[in-house]
Amino acid sequence: MAQGPRAEVSSTLPSTATLTPTGASTASLGPSPQASQAVGSELAMADLAGATLTGRQHRELTAAQRALLAAVRSGHLEHAAALTNPEPTTRPTPLPERSPEPGTVAPKKALATLIKQERAAAALYAATVHSSTGFAALLWGSMSVAATTYGSALASDKAVPVASPQRRELPALSEEDAASELVAQIHALIYGYQVAIGRLPVLSKARTRAVSELLRSRILRDRLIGILTARSAKAPVPQAAYVPAVRVHDAPSAGLLIRRMQSALLPHCGLFLAAAGHATVRTLAFDTLTNTAAIARSWGAPATPWPGWA
Repeated sequence: MAQGPRAEVSSTLPSTATLTPTGASTASLGPSPQASQAVGSELAMADLAGATLTGRQHRELTAAQRALLAAVRSGHLEHAAALTNPEPTTRPTPLPERSPEPGTVAPKKALATLIKQERAAAALYAATVHSSTGFAALLWGSMSVAATTYGSALASDKAVPVASPQRRELPALSEEDAASELVAQIHALIYGYQVAIGRLPVLSKARTRAVSELLRSRILRDRLIGILTARSAKAPVPQAAYVPAVRVHDAPSAGLLIRRMQSALLPHCGLFLAAAGHATVRTLAFDTLTNTAAIARSWGAPATPWPGWA
């Protein structure tokens, strides 16, 4: 295979980015009903997860469920700490340790309640994304996607891997620069998908899904190029070839490449959401972040508290 850029989408931040004056991706939400409601929701979900872990019937939980509940609790406490910080998009001081009363409800019922709360929080935060701008929009968008992921993971019969990476410092880009960066990454993603699809069994569900995702990636690329062209901005062109970060030789390695590419694409989706200055572009950016996180999770990526920011 010809040598070229790696086909695992790079999570390295663009070197040409302009940092905010403080050198960090900062924003202030200020007192608002949405922030106050969100803090209460995050703490309630953290407490319910903790109470279920220590409840009278906690032995009914599987090891995978216990690990997931611990991660969900930790993630929601991180969200609450961010929301109570004067500058919530910086790395906040953790909240004091909370020790909820052990739950008295059966784990199955407690999990059903928690799933319902996760879905309600995801919808609330998604609505707030569209009335926010800059890194505040990314904050709400990331928390919405996390809640959606947690809800789906809690409802799954399969063990779900979890991770808790720290939020990184993100550069402030113009809408055009963020779209351009995303196009460049999607060029590599498309190439990687073509490599992966060649190793997936022809009649397999995995191949059918990968082909559908490849088509969606091409449609997204064309939409982004259309935005750039309409603004007389130059769109990146694909390289002649890329070097896959995973040696693809069978179906499992093909799935691993797709998972790693989609996971690495998430920070670029986050940059695009933070940069979106127009309502229609913000909707596209949030949908892109949401869909990318869902695709990455479907290929085995872990659930994390800060999709698009870590």
